[in-house]
Amino acid sequence: PHYMEAAAPASPQEVLDNFETFARSPQGAHLICESPVLLRSIEQGSLRGRIAQVCRNEHGSAVVQAHLNTDRAMASRAIEEITHDVLDLSRDSNGCRAVQAAIDVASVYQRKRMVQYFRGHVRSLVEHLHANFVIQRCIEKMTLSDTEFMLQELSHDSGSLAKHPYGCRILQRLFEHFGPEQLVKIHTQVVKHRLPLIQDKYGNYVVQHVLEHRTVSPDSKMAILTTIRENIITFATHKFASNVVERAIATADEPGRRYLIDGLVESHQGGLESLVDHKIGNFVVQRALEYATPEQKKRLADRLRVIPIGEMKNSRYGKHIASQLEKQGFA
Repeated sequence: PHYMEAAAPASPQEVLDNFETFARSPQGAHLICESPVLLRSIEQGSLRGRIAQVCRNEHGSAVVQAHLNTDRAMASRAIEEITHDVLDLSRDSNGCRAVQAAIDVASVYQRKRMVQYFRGHVRSLVEHLHANFVIQRCIEKMTLSDTEFMLQELSHDSGSLAKHPYGCRILQRLFEHFGPEQLVKIHTQVVKHRLPLIQDKYGNYVVQHVLEHRTVSPDSKMAILTTIRENIITFATHKFASNVVERAIATADEPGRRYLIDGLVESHQGGLESLVDHKIGNFVVQRALEYATPEQKKRLADRLRVIPIGEMKNSRYGKHIASQLEKQGFA
């Protein structure tokens, strides 16, 4: 429009008279975001009935987010309009950002109303490119009683969800915010499918999270540690499973850590040695040397003596292990 291309800056009244047009443009959105008066006009009706539509625009979404963050007490109109269209907005690349901002500033009652629209849709939202961020924000910001239905909708097939690029993120948020009683079904699924998950591009992150958090029962953790020990050489050279081996060694309690490192020391002939100059496996050996007990370090060093230290120093990956052995007085 001609009035937006004019050299003279637009007056507040011009912006108010053409608020939606300005909000959808980069220059106009910047002008509105810099003015508390113009932002407050949203609550006074300058976008009445149009907030959800404006949120679908990149610049309009930024304006609504700025309004929500400027004066929480004056954001009820925006929250109300977003709530009525929250499902579609959550699936929109720009709208999902406005929904997250609304969740951040909404009252407990407003959040409770908003999240009701997600009932029966949680799985599809979790697997959506944009909506998964909204579900994560709900889990992070809302009470357990208000989001427990999400847990119930996701508990039936969490094994496959753990392999999903967005689903794995949601499971990690659930582990962080729910207690062991609520997570029993999900933990059971993860433990049941632990072998493929450990080796999966996304599932390995879920297993790492299970090992790291205290919400998992000792029996469940032990089942995972046992699977790792039984496959420790194979896993140590696997692009994704090796991450789980390293995390398990670093986060297990003392008996669990000893159990894993003993598995490495007692591996088949040539197994441990093959990891020294492996581009992935060498990191597992380094992690074992870092966390092993003095007795285990000696046993690891004894196994590795079949490789001349000079040869190890000159190898591309083995040189890092040679350096650790020297520092610890085993070379």
